[in-house]
Amino acid sequence: MLVGRLVLQINLEMLAYATGKTSAFNIAVNMVVFIWFKCGVFDLDSSKSKTSPPFIRLQMILTIKTAIAWIILLFPAVCFGQLNANEILESNEKFRAEINHDYADSTKSPLTKEDFTKFTELPFFPVDTNFCVEAKFKHSKRKKSFKMKTTTDRRPIYDVYGTATFLIDGKEYSLNIYQSQQLRDTEEFKDYLFVPFNDLSNGDESYGGGRFIDLSVPEGNTIIIDFNQSYNPYCAYSARYSCPIPPKENFLNMKVLAGVKKPH
Repeated sequence: MLVGRLVLQINLEMLAYATGKTSAFNIAVNMVVFIWFKCGVFDLDSSKSKTSPPFIRLQMILTIKTAIAWIILLFPAVCFGQLNANEILESNEKFRAEINHDYADSTKSPLTKEDFTKFTELPFFPVDTNFCVEAKFKHSKRKKSFKMKTTTDRRPIYDVYGTATFLIDGKEYSLNIYQSQQLRDTEEFKDYLFVPFNDLSNGDESYGGGRFIDLSVPEGNTIIIDFNQSYNPYCAYSARYSCPIPPKENFLNMKVLAGVKKPH
């Protein structure tokens, strides 16, 4: 009966994982416990013979192999979150191509006329997969609205949509995730989320006014944040723009050497 309940628990965990309500780690743990029971690591009835008919042993071996196969399939999700190294590199190659294309387009580029004529591509840090994290996402039940400071007198209204907590090099960090009240009422940007942040590289390796990351509303309780796709506000290139200033809560006490570098 207990083994049967373990099988049911594993199936329920798989369903919950598919809907973003549990982690792959929980599934793997249940798999391991299931294998232990099948192998007799936990002897629930010492009065029973240690030998089993051949077909029972065969069934046991097949069950164990199936469980091990599931663990192998889930291992990347346990260790690396939702993206592997190749996916991170491909995603960043696409991101860089798109942002360079926009900056090379005179109708979209924030560059001054002088800089535009010399533009070839933005300076990026090398892609670092350690800066692509699967963060624990906590949605704000009571959204706090506030007027975000900008480099001008403009004060756009944002909601604190939620909080992302994640590990980098074994240390825990948190960032607030914001949603623009103006953009959420549009069909195109209704799922758009905004993460402005500062870090210890500001003013040296990266732009002094901080950088931005664009996200989408997550479906579950985790969210992927790729700092390799952080970019500079337009104010880094021209004084004619009004740019949000990252709130003090979104300061990371480390150097984020990923994403777009400080303009030359």
